[in-house]
Order: sequence, then C-alpha cells, then structure tokens
Amino acid sequence: MQRRVAVIGAGAAGLVTARELQRAGHTVRVFEQQGDVGGVWRYDEHTESDPLGLDSTIHCSLYASLRTNLPRDLMAFLDFTFDSAGGGEDGWPRFPHHTQVLTYLERFANHFGLRDVIALNTRVAAVTRDQLWRLRVVRDDVSEDLTFDAVAVCNGHYSQPRVPDLPGMDQFPGVLMHSHNYRRPESFRDQRVGLLGVSASGVDIHREVASCAARVYFCGHEFDALAEDRRRKGNIHYAPMIQSFGADGRVTFVDGSTSEPLDSFMFCTGYHFRFPFLDDTLVNVDDNLITPLYQHLLHIEQPTLGFIGVPLKVIPFPLFEMQAKWFAAVLTGSALTPDRESMYAAAALDRRQRMEAGVSQRNLHLLGPGQNDYYNLLARQCGEPPLPDWFVQLANAHFENSAKHGAQYKDMALPAFGPTVVPPESVTGP
Repeated sequence: MQRRVAVIGAGAAGLVTARELQRAGHTVRVFEQQGDVGGVWRYDEHTESDPLGLDSTIHCSLYASLRTNLPRDLMAFLDFTFDSAGGGEDGWPRFPHHTQVLTYLERFANHFGLRDVIALNTRVAAVTRDQLWRLRVVRDDVSEDLTFDAVAVCNGHYSQPRVPDLPGMDQFPGVLMHSHNYRRPESFRDQRVGLLGVSASGVDIHREVASCAARVYFCGHEFDALAEDRRRKGNIHYAPMIQSFGADGRVTFVDGSTSEPLDSFMFCTGYHFRFPFLDDTLVNVDDNLITPLYQHLLHIEQPTLGFIGVPLKVIPFPLFEMQAKWFAAVLTGSALTPDRESMYAAAALDRRQRMEAGVSQRNLHLLGPGQNDYYNLLARQCGEPPLPDWFVQLANAHFENSAKHGAQYKDMALPAFGPTVVPPESVTGP
C-alpha cells in the first residue's frame, strides 16, 4: 500500500526518512521551518534573549568549535559514505567539524533529489486526525490545511533546554544559562564559572571555558566519590552534585563544601522532547518519556504516526536510517506490527525492565549499549540486513578508545574498518 506521507523536519532524521519513504513507493512532502536543510547541524551565531532558553525560539544548540564525538565512518548513512565517494571529503578529519556534517547532509539531500519535496521556511503549526491526518502549515504568515495518510515526526530534540529546579537559583546574582546558548569561551574570560552535566557537551565545554576562565567548577554525580586530591586539575575543580545556590554567588555541594562566588553558571543538562504541533490528547511527554510509543517509534493508537530519532545515546544517522526503513515498511504492510494490546504490553515491559535496572524516567528512551540489538530487531522485522560486522568492530574500538584516552580521544588513531576513506594518519591497526 502506497501512502501520502508528511515528514516534519529536514534534519538528518527527516532527510533519510523522506528517502526511505520514497524508496518504498510512498509520496512524500517534507516541511522544514528553517531556510535550508540540516536541522540542528545548521549553525546560528544568535542566542536566546533568555540565557536559560526556557522559551526557546532558536533551533541551533551548536557551539562554534564543535566536532562530532563519533568518527565519520560511523556517522554516515550506511549507503552514503562520509568521504569523496559520498557526501564528505577523503581528507576531512576523522571527527569532523559541525560545518562538515552540514555539508554531508546538504549533499545527501542533493544526491537523492530530496529538495524537490521539501517546503522550506514552512512551519507545521498543528497536526490533527479525523479520517486522515490534517496538517496546518504556515509560510510567510499564511496558513494552509493539507491532508495526508501518514505522518513522520522528525523534529529533533536538541532545541528545548532542560534546566533542573535547584534551591536558591532565583537568588543567584550571576548569570544562569544553558549550553544551548553557548557559542564561544571568550565571554567567560577571567570569570569563575560553574557547569553542571557530564555528558558530551559538558565534557567539551568545561575544558573550552577553562581556557579563558579564572576557575571552572565542573559538577556532576561522577565526581561525588573523588578524593580531594583528584578534584583539582589546573584551574578546573571537579565538584560533586549541587545542593543549592546562594545569594552571595556561592554554590553548595552535596558533601557540604562550597565554591567561590561565581560569575556565571551553565547547565549542560540536556533537552526536553517537544512537539508543539501535537495535541496533548494525542501524545504525552512526561519527564521526557513519550507515550504511547511502540519500540520508541510507532504511535500505538495511531500506527500511521511515526517518531524517527527519539532514542538517546546512540550512533544516530544509521539508526535513523533503520527506523525510517521500518516505518516505511509498516506503512506498506510489508512489516507487520502486533495488535494494539500486545504493543502496549511490550512497551510497558520495556519500561518496567529499564526502571528495575535503575534507569530514571527521563532516560527511558536511552539505548546506549542496547542500540545494536534494537537496530537488528527492526532490521529483522522489515527484512533488512543486520548491522555489518565492520560497523560493530569500529564502534567497539571507538568506545574503547574514548574510555582510554579521555579528552584526547578525537585526536587518536582508530582502525579503518568499513568502506569510508579516512586520512592515513587517523588509522591504526585493528
């Protein structure tokens, strides 16, 4: 069965979803609110008027120096290499700059003829369901209602900052901000700065800020058990979790220690899922858990509504590609899903097992080490091959390398598994 499908967003997930839907014989229309493709990879020097970005209107969350935290041979869609034969250049660094990722995505859109089906500068204001899916789209302040048989939501999840509510924040005299609004370190020159959050952005940004700041307090659960003599490295103090902010600018940590008075504090604490075009009666987001979804992907009550790109802590582009193949196959009927009750039961079992393992609700869409099994499950269900051996080998080598070399891992050599051509100096033996 061929369907008319709306794709919301022309970032990496939206582009590959459009391609896979077309390959399956569906008619596709992509709606992108920005002026070009690329999604979160399209850099914008502007920041929000509110440094915390709680009412975010700017899509970009990139900082100027950002490089990928994955080698480009893993970043690539599996049939479009990140080199001169595909969408990249052979001589690009193994961990490319964000501008190079954007170029790769632009070339992907051009190579597969996707620009003809993309409506740029077009915002999806509302999605409702009667007999068909009805989208209200807005361009140049003119709205139009369009109907489709199915909808793929590919609007990303790195634009609505998640900021914890900590005691005393409203009394803090310095600047409170989220990493969503961080672009360059120079604005922190000679300041005393705090940062909370030890995922990829926090790890990168705290070191960059420390190149200009007088002192950086890098805070997180991982540092709670560090001995005092391991908590200081140059002008960086690795601090425990925060207990409260003080009106004098000091931060009190859970072990009772305090910081100096701080000039600025940055939250590197991730993002909320946000679907402003969907009614709450259709989808519910509670502490970053999206329900009702089957396999983090398919709306159980409305199985012609798919969400591509929800899983966290994954190798994103190839996973988006397989999710898109699976959704396209579900729409054609070549991949069969269980009945409604079985999908609810499977989703509930998955949540229960994760929570029993100590996973917090906000991380229930986090796959991490389970992403290969998830990919291969979708592949089996839609008749696609599993992850290639070279991909698994390179991923394992990369994660071992990053654990071993810490901050220097992006400049260390890796084995050259797979088809992507990379610079010889970036390669080591397997």
